[in-house]
Amino acid sequence: MRGGAGRGVRDGSVDMIYSVGATRHLPLGTEVAFLQECARILRAGGLVLLTFVTPAVGEARLLDDALGRYLSAHGITDRRFEEPDVLSFCRGSGLEVLDTRSETSHYLYGKLFVLARGSGGGESAAL
Repeated sequence: MRGGAGRGVRDGSVDMIYSVGATRHLPLGTEVAFLQECARILRAGGLVLLTFVTPAVGEARLLDDALGRYLSAHGITDRRFEEPDVLSFCRGSGLEVLDTRSETSHYLYGKLFVLARGSGGGESAAL
């Protein structure tokens, strides 16, 4: 995204985009641009599988907070997303939500989003 990174990938040339946890490091305000780039390179009928890290709950918050402080101290963006915000990013990007699933991995709480290029009909219901 920065400086045209990814622009070497042809429009509609990718069958699937898969990313686990990387969205948490997106700089503030670049979420829609990131998803628009996914939509640009995704072929018709292709899928995007992305996790967005959600706020941790219970005891996991202690480790999550410590990790956040460590990453911040080293200049690394570390963010959490609420589902309504992610749905808003998707609406602004040309991607349609096909399904969502809650995921838990060690200390990370997240939501997996299955996305496809939109048909202009708005967002689909979760399966």
